[in-house]
Amino acid sequence: MNEYKIDIHGVKCSIVDSGKKKSDQTILAIHGRLDNAATFFTLWPLMPDYRFIAIDLPGHGKSEHLGAGGYFNYLDIIDTIYVAIQKLNLSHVILLGHSMGGAYCALFASIFPELVSHVISIEALGPLVYSPEKMLNNIKMSIVERNKVKRKNTFMNLEHAISTRAKASHLPNHLMKNIVKRGTLSNEQQQIVWSTDKRVKLPMLYDLNEQQVMQFLAEISCPLLYIEGDKGMFSNDQMITRNQMNKRMHTISDVTKIIIQGGHYLHLENPDKVAQESVNWLKLNSLCLN
Repeated sequence: MNEYKIDIHGVKCSIVDSGKKKSDQTILAIHGRLDNAATFFTLWPLMPDYRFIAIDLPGHGKSEHLGAGGYFNYLDIIDTIYVAIQKLNLSHVILLGHSMGGAYCALFASIFPELVSHVISIEALGPLVYSPEKMLNNIKMSIVERNKVKRKNTFMNLEHAISTRAKASHLPNHLMKNIVKRGTLSNEQQQIVWSTDKRVKLPMLYDLNEQQVMQFLAEISCPLLYIEGDKGMFSNDQMITRNQMNKRMHTISDVTKIIIQGGHYLHLENPDKVAQESVNWLKLNSLCLN
């Protein structure tokens, strides 16, 4: 495993790279909100035939924060993925994303179909959308909160940070260890603090509406594998209705849906099954070398 940084619009972003493999195919993995490249550390050894590259998005993991005045929004992250692909000299990549990372992958594939061969999206089928009233409230909250100086949460030790994050994610501690280790640092008082840019937690200033999301999904020309946890975010109608999820499915021209036992982080809870289904699906699409 190699680790290095690339410059993306003045922000040094950390890359974890398995190096060249037997297959010419490269998987570029995009993590979700508040996570980092370590979310894929359990998954990628189970897909050994592929070059596996995971990025810490700006403000996450070991990557630098955005500059003063920066915001996090979907289109800027699309730009981040584009620059990363160019600087890594990749072509026809397999995009693998979890949660919001999966939403980024779907949007990217619709905008730059010539750069993407396949998309594997875990617990996401496009971005979440909100009512116009909620969007207005989100914009106000984002502007007000980003102008407040907030003290970082501190933890007595790494184990304390791991247990806190694991509890919030409804996971056992050991499954969150890699993500927390990569997403924390020690301050001058030798306390553990999150390394994540606090602006990541704010609502996005520029959300998409459902009509826009559907248009993006309709433009995806490559095959897409959607992996959903049977106890994940979409197992009920709280985040998005099942009817709307079905409409999104029917909008994509070539989509396969698989339900796997697990919650929102099913790739941590059930990595063998996620890897197996992903590799089998890629083989069906003639991407694996024998």
